[in-house]
Amino acid sequence: MKVVLGLSGGIDSTMSAYFLREQGHEVLPVTLVFSEENKDKTVRKAHETAEALGLREPAILDLRTRFKKTIIDTFVSFYERGMTPNPCVFCNEKTKFSGLFEMACKLGCDAVATGHYARIGRKGSRLCLLRGIDPKKDQSYMLYRLKPELYGEVLFPLGRWTKAEIKEMGKKLYPGLFESESESNDLCFLKKGELPFFLKKNVKSRAGEIRSVNGKALGAHDGLSGYTIGQRQGLGLAGGPWFVVSKDLQSNTLVVGRRSDLGVNVIECSDVILHEALFVGQIVSMRHRYRSSFLNARILQITRDGIRLQCLETAYGVAPGQSSVLYSGERTLGGGIIEKTC
Repeated sequence: MKVVLGLSGGIDSTMSAYFLREQGHEVLPVTLVFSEENKDKTVRKAHETAEALGLREPAILDLRTRFKKTIIDTFVSFYERGMTPNPCVFCNEKTKFSGLFEMACKLGCDAVATGHYARIGRKGSRLCLLRGIDPKKDQSYMLYRLKPELYGEVLFPLGRWTKAEIKEMGKKLYPGLFESESESNDLCFLKKGELPFFLKKNVKSRAGEIRSVNGKALGAHDGLSGYTIGQRQGLGLAGGPWFVVSKDLQSNTLVVGRRSDLGVNVIECSDVILHEALFVGQIVSMRHRYRSSFLNARILQITRDGIRLQCLETAYGVAPGQSSVLYSGERTLGGGIIEKTC
């Protein structure tokens, strides 16, 4: 097959290229540019990697304008609503894969491939998204918003490997190519530690009170956007440990409590994408954050674009704006954006 591969030059996309070629595919590398700051470095690294692999020169797809509109602006709007977004789930849906499929169409390719740790499998005659076999690196959570009709044209060469195995093979096959590489940041458009400064610059916020769940005044905050549900560090309060329990936008109050106060039993989601038909009363496995523990939940209600879940064990640190992703064993059932908890 003729395959478009998203090539950043990192070890994951490089090893994806290696496996695809070993399987007999013709690999056409495409480098995606999301920000001005990283453009030169990204393009240079991708060119070096393509040359080392004997691939053709990568095509460059400039997605900066789309990324700003669909990801960064959405990211800011979530914080303005007091939520804690995960931009990666939207980027995969609206920017990264849409861009790669556009290039695949333009170049006459049969499929799109990326270095995500996930798998495409089958349930009967239907294709489905499966968790990667490496529990520490599984990225099916980040991919739940991909439409199931795309699965027949998506390849994830790394899904059957662990990250440790990929690192070991990569260093043996291409010595010296990844010596300066570090794990990518959760927020690719910000350097580590830059988020507080980004939020202060882009999100309207003002100082206010910190109160306990019982209403006792404990201190002051410098803007609600700088806090997330479940946060413990950086509160500057005596008599801890304290955790952020909620953010009251109307009174501009940060509400804190003990860990037990973080527990929720019902999660309501909007903007839901389902990969298969679900039913009220069905028991599913759920993750409410990337890499959070799996919890069992019962489906209480399903609407056109929403779902209401009852946790069968108390969930802690559930933050509106994150995604609740549903599973049945290894199979991803879908998910949605967390709006409310109780």
